[in-house]
Formats: sequence, C-alpha cells, structure tokens
Amino acid sequence: MLPWLTLDFGLGLFGSTVQSARHSYRMLMSQRLYASEERVFEQSHPDDRRVLGCDEFLSSLLSLPTPRVKPRSRLTLAELVEQVWIQRSVTKESIKSSSKLPHLVRVRAEIAQRAVDERVASLRKVARYLDRWPSAIRYLLKRRT
Repeated sequence: MLPWLTLDFGLGLFGSTVQSARHSYRMLMSQRLYASEERVFEQSHPDDRRVLGCDEFLSSLLSLPTPRVKPRSRLTLAELVEQVWIQRSVTKESIKSSSKLPHLVRVRAEIAQRAVDERVASLRKVARYLDRWPSAIRYLLKRRT
C-alpha cells in the first residue's frame, strides 16, 4: 500500500464498518455501466444538444438570470499600456523600470486594473509585460482599493 494513499474517507462513504464498506464498494464496481457516450447523446434535449435533461430542467436554466459579462476590449495589452503612459506622461521604459516612485506605481496599478476590468489580459500577463512578479501586481491592486 502507498503511504500517501488513505482509504478511510472514501470507504466511509460506502458503509459504517470496513467490511460493509468494502462489500458496498465491490457491489458498485461490479454493476454494469449504463451511461455510454452514445446513450448520453441520445438522452440530450432535442432542442439543445448541450443540455442533458428534460423540458423542466431546460426551462429552469432559461429562467436563471443571465450573467453579466463585460465584453472583452478590442485593445491589446500593448495598446492599453501605450494609452495609459501617454495619458499619464510617462515612458514605457519608466513603467517597466525598477523604480518605486509613487506616480509610476500608480500608473502600473492603473494598467493592471484596466487590463483586468476591460478583459484585456490576466494579471499574470500584465506582470510579465511589466517585468514584475504576479504577486507584486496583485499587491498593487489590493493597495489601490
């Protein structure tokens, strides 16, 4: 047996004693499988193959509020950075520099915030672009709020 492998929790789901749990687990594993890929697709909803369920289930999905997802910006990260450095009268080199001057820190935070809010890039990509660690960018945003 592997030292990192524990069975207690998993077997505990099948019975209150080791013997009954093992018996129940064997019974489950010996059963014939009923769901095959073909059968799953046969049971999909005739109006929408992505839905595996009946009309009532589909109706319940349609009645859920539509999540509000902000559309992704058409800007690239480079274009966004350029917009910000022009607006804030700084250079690209100074944004990527190791300087911790407050106005440059604010510019970096603004770039990161806009990139995330406008769905231009992830924090990881922003960090890579600005030659920073992702944790440093997260810290900037945390301080900003």
